[in-house]
Amino acid sequence: MPTGVGAGIRSREGREGAARAARRDGSLRSTPHPGYERDMPFLTHAGVSLRYDRTGSGPPVLLVHGWTCNRTFWERQVVALRDRHTVVTVDVRGHGESSHPRTGYTIGAMAADLEHLVRALGVPRIALVGWSMGGLLVLELAQRLGERVSALGLVCTTAGGLADAKNPLAEAERAAEMKKAIAADFRAFARDFGAQLFKDPHS
Repeated sequence: MPTGVGAGIRSREGREGAARAARRDGSLRSTPHPGYERDMPFLTHAGVSLRYDRTGSGPPVLLVHGWTCNRTFWERQVVALRDRHTVVTVDVRGHGESSHPRTGYTIGAMAADLEHLVRALGVPRIALVGWSMGGLLVLELAQRLGERVSALGLVCTTAGGLADAKNPLAEAERAAEMKKAIAADFRAFARDFGAQLFKDPHS
């Protein structure tokens, strides 16, 4: 029986324990795209364990996934780029095989994790690419790294972010509706939001 079957009727503690065990034995790891090898090292920053991969050779590029995704989102791009670049992908905090702390889910905190990763890699310059939420993270990261950024790629993202009185680009009404829906029924919100991310019927 696959790990996790029947988890829906377990207690919260039981579900979390099963998830931790599954992460340890590897049963939660996705099957990579053919040709996409992962060395899967860990790096710790501010008490958060970050899972990342590094492959290929050449000028480095960091690929940052969006909300509710993980580093395997980029596996086809990794295969395409690794012959010419050192490609780094990472599970940002709260995603994939990185730690899932209860707090610290601000753009600043997650970008600080990525800054620590880049500095630990010891590369003089690096290209940054972010998709959706990852775009917000690499924008913040670029400000932190300054001239160490060789290029910046933004995919399906925005510079606006969530609603803030100081941010004229933010969609205040939409953000307020999302916050209300999350507070009312997070599971229903996650189900409906997730459905929007996939084509129906699947191709």
